[in-house]
Amino acid sequence: MEEQRQRYGPPLYSLTRMVLFIRLFLSLAWQRFEAFKLNRLQISVLEEAVDVYTTELQRFINFISEVFANSPFFISAEDASMLEMRKNDEYKEITVPAGKSYEVCS
Repeated sequence: MEEQRQRYGPPLYSLTRMVLFIRLFLSLAWQRFEAFKLNRLQISVLEEAVDVYTTELQRFINFISEVFANSPFFISAEDASMLEMRKNDEYKEITVPAGKSYEVCS
């Protein structure tokens, strides 16, 4: 999971940072709403930022959904139990003390 976080985390972090900037802008604008009203340019920039955020977040969610749907580390319980049964049939684990030898017969 750490590898997934390192690989796919930065795009998510930048999206989070973007939405925090949008929220900061809104907070500052509403704080000073008594002093001035937002002009059309500010509103259009805000709308564009929200649209970009929404589009990028949707793209990221679709991508990450595909990645995790096709990832080998997310398997069903049935598949895991079948793998566990196969593992038990394929090998036997033993402990060999230091200085001793153990012969493997095929």
